[in-house]
Amino acid sequence: MSFTGTPPAMADLAPSVDPACDGRPEKEQSVLVKDGKLQNVLVRVKGPVAGAPAAPSSPVVVDQSKCTYVPRVQGAVAGQQVVFKNSDGTLHNVRGVVGTRPLFNVAQPPSGAPVQKPLPADAEVLRLKCDVHPWMTAYVVSNPNPYFATTAADGTFTLTGLPAGTYTLEAWHETLGTKTAEVTVKDGAPAEATFAFAATDAQAKQ
Repeated sequence: MSFTGTPPAMADLAPSVDPACDGRPEKEQSVLVKDGKLQNVLVRVKGPVAGAPAAPSSPVVVDQSKCTYVPRVQGAVAGQQVVFKNSDGTLHNVRGVVGTRPLFNVAQPPSGAPVQKPLPADAEVLRLKCDVHPWMTAYVVSNPNPYFATTAADGTFTLTGLPAGTYTLEAWHETLGTKTAEVTVKDGAPAEATFAFAATDAQAKQ
């Protein structure tokens, strides 16, 4: 997952006097580029896939650590549950929003019990916010099949177990938008797909 051009400058985060936030990132984390590679892009196979396994019974997990959602971007299968953990010694709340529609708002006391919520069936992107610490943001992207992955710091991603066939891959980024690519998978042979985002994508989306 490459990025061309000059990455947008990330703003400094507002100071925090909460000691539980010590060690958090000092700058906004929406566009993370290192050596021309873009992190936190959700790459997924669009549409239903014949023979794909059902949604896992285990939930996806979003932790709150050093006043940061971990991970910031991840995928989930439609119908899967989402669990929110608070590993910090401070109060958080998790507010879930789809577009402009609020879905839930739950308080989590310091090191409190995990809270589980269903992934909304009619939404592709669930955005999470914390009103106590307003810089906290995360996304859970729903997909009808389990073939998705989030790019690492070096821009790589791997989709495993995809049956042979031709598919449309979509790369989703929270501020840069989406890119698509066609990929043909053959039995016993790895396939490669590449995406390129650019600094102009951020300008076009604003």
